[in-house]
Amino acid sequence: GSLVDNLTVYSLDNDTMGLIVVSTDNHSSENGTLGQLLVSLRSQPYDNVTLSFMADNGSWTLFDETKIATGLQLSKDNSTFSTILPLEFAPSGTGNWSSAKTVWVQSIIDYIDEGTLGHDNQTFNVWVSNVDADNASTDLLYDNLSLTQSNISVNSLGAFQDNLTLVSTDNDTARVILSHADNSSSESGANGSFTIVLQTRPLDNVTIFFNDNDTSGRSLGLSFIPDNLSFTGKSDNWSTSRTVVFGSRDDQVDEGSKGSDNQTFTALVSKTLSNDPLYNADNGTSISDNLSGLYALDNDTAGVVIVSTDNLSNENGTTGSLTVRLRSEPYGTVSLKLSADNDTRTLGSQNYALGVYLVPDNLSFSYTSDNWSTAQTVVIHSFGD
Repeated sequence: GSLVDNLTVYSLDNDTMGLIVVSTDNHSSENGTLGQLLVSLRSQPYDNVTLSFMADNGSWTLFDETKIATGLQLSKDNSTFSTILPLEFAPSGTGNWSSAKTVWVQSIIDYIDEGTLGHDNQTFNVWVSNVDADNASTDLLYDNLSLTQSNISVNSLGAFQDNLTLVSTDNDTARVILSHADNSSSESGANGSFTIVLQTRPLDNVTIFFNDNDTSGRSLGLSFIPDNLSFTGKSDNWSTSRTVVFGSRDDQVDEGSKGSDNQTFTALVSKTLSNDPLYNADNGTSISDNLSGLYALDNDTAGVVIVSTDNLSNENGTTGSLTVRLRSEPYGTVSLKLSADNDTRTLGSQNYALGVYLVPDNLSFSYTSDNWSTAQTVVIHSFGD
């Protein structure tokens, strides 16, 4: 046959450019738990290649347009974290293309309860945002951003994809926290106090109103100064404890009839107002603490006060008088029967009363008006014997 001075031999390449990302732990948390990735190239580059990774982070917008970042940060040394992480791969030597590089994944701590906006387990995508080959003229494949972005193999050499999904667990739970400072007050004027703070950053202003658990309908419990407080999501206002002063209502009622004169009440968050749905209305009150064990020392004593305004009466018709009132406001109507320790004498067959009689001898006091504290006059008559 014919003679030739060369022949063509084909060499079939079995290498494919791209990235291998092994997700050893795709779960990070705002409590500090880190996730981890291992990244290497699928094929040897012609020169040094730098790949930049980033996540599709987001942000929450506060009422004043302040942006609070949320999402993931990446690090190659478990020390310095950033939203964009460059990794360099060399064709040979230390840190070469086939040696997997560790990427640490950290959740951004945002102090916002994402439970109002979705599941507490948030997911974010990580992809290649930029690629740079030192010798772009020879390394046409790895210097091709769109090609590099689409040639990612996750956990194995299977199908390519252009991103991987990582989980970030929220560790924030919305709550209104009330704590004791000085839990004792008195109707004589001594005040107690407690502190209040929000556990998470709200997305808008939050106004909180206070009340107590007195159900008597007669204001026998506590008063609060102030009776409402406002918090904002801006700066550290929401996380700075604020003080509320409480005092015993000077109610004129002897609470000893209900138990110990040292009554205990509970401070309640009675209402919340906010454009952040988690801190608004019933949602807000349901996540609020109730602070029990607030003492109110009573300064009232039940009793009857009798004042002799004129203690002299005479059988000739001259009368004396006295006044009667209650020492403390009663819980209901009180009827008093008055009498004197009179004596009788018998002369023959006739009994004679010796002493005095009172007009009226029945008095009634009511809690529905101030007549319990208004002295009622009783006239004293001597028996004409």
